[in-house]
Amino acid sequence: GPAPEKLRPRGFHVSDLSDGGFLLLVVNAADGERIERYRVDVGEDGPTLTWQGCVAVPDTVFPNDVASTGGDGFVVSHMFDGPRGIGLQAKFLLGIDTGYAVAWDPARGWTKVEGTEASFPNGVEADPATGRVFVGSTYGQTFVAADVTGGRAKSVRIPVQSDNLTMAPDGRLLSVGHTGIPVVGTRGCQSLSLIHI
Repeated sequence: GPAPEKLRPRGFHVSDLSDGGFLLLVVNAADGERIERYRVDVGEDGPTLTWQGCVAVPDTVFPNDVASTGGDGFVVSHMFDGPRGIGLQAKFLLGIDTGYAVAWDPARGWTKVEGTEASFPNGVEADPATGRVFVGSTYGQTFVAADVTGGRAKSVRIPVQSDNLTMAPDGRLLSVGHTGIPVVGTRGCQSLSLIHI
């Protein structure tokens, strides 16, 4: 499709390119859902942004965050199916799985990442070196990890309602999250917690 006339970003991911530039992926919720791809170069006059293309998101996927899996591939967090009604709110309050991670690459298109089911999957991160996909389950209060092919799934409980995820250069997974009662009580604060998975 053409370059977007406007952006309503929901989540984004920045990764290094081998030539010194950066790859920026953006979940764009303006005029339908699609993943925008940009190249970022930083010069003396500041950064320049060059749009390189996009991938339309199927109507069955409601993406919140995106992460590069290397090359042209990426993974998104699919938050939930269907409209946001009282039944879905009840699932959030109870921490019942409502979504999962979905991967895209040019050869296979869109595929569900098995083993990443979670309650309101919000932040997502990927490690191209290991093929692992990480999902922050906001209302399940867990990190979920699985191979991009769906194998070796693992989940660990965390003390916050995970929102955004980022992988630090040393391989640690960093998350920002909420505390309090799911859905209605996310304004409290807790001390920093370090969790190893």
